Amino acid sequence: MKLNIFGKITKMALQRRKIIYFLIVILSLFSIKTYQTMTKSILPEVKLPYVSIQTQLIGASASEIEEMITVPIENGIKDVKDIKKVSSTSASGYSLVIIQFKEGIDAAAKVQQIQTKINNIRAQLPKNIETPIIEEYDISKFPIIAVEINADMSYKQLEKVVEELNGRLKSVNNVKSVKSKV
Repeated sequence: MKLNIFGKITKMALQRRKIIYFLIVILSLFSIKTYQTMTKSILPEVKLPYVSIQTQLIGASASEIEEMITVPIENGIKDVKDIKKVSSTSASGYSLVIIQFKEGIDAAAKVQQIQTKINNIRAQLPKNIETPIIEEYDISKFPIIAVEINADMSYKQLEKVVEELNGRLKSVNNVKSVKSKV
């Protein structure tokens, strides 16, 4: 009977069991050692290759925002290298342009380039806009948990409950910050 490749491997493994056991032990030890030396984190640092440009012009309609702010900003940044995608939102009084860079690009380094491009087109933007806010997306700035409390009690009582909850949350290990507003 002619054996295929898998048959030959099986036959060899059965004839040389001690070698197979030895290989299994070595692979298991290597796996355990690798697992022990791996960096582990409950909340690993995640770097997203995104930068946002937020601009406000109070009282302007969404179409005015798009025409006077969003489109000029998109045109002004289009020659920045390593851009994968640009998306934008224009709302009443507010423009948001999100720039996604190619994988492996340090978005923090690109913030300065984008700032320079925005400064170059500043004369094309309305004079009464708020200074555009250019930020790298930092996932650590996003909340892990958000709690809303509604109760049939006075404002002072509710404020006391919120303060007590803040104190308890701040005492939990590895809590970076707790913010609240009543």
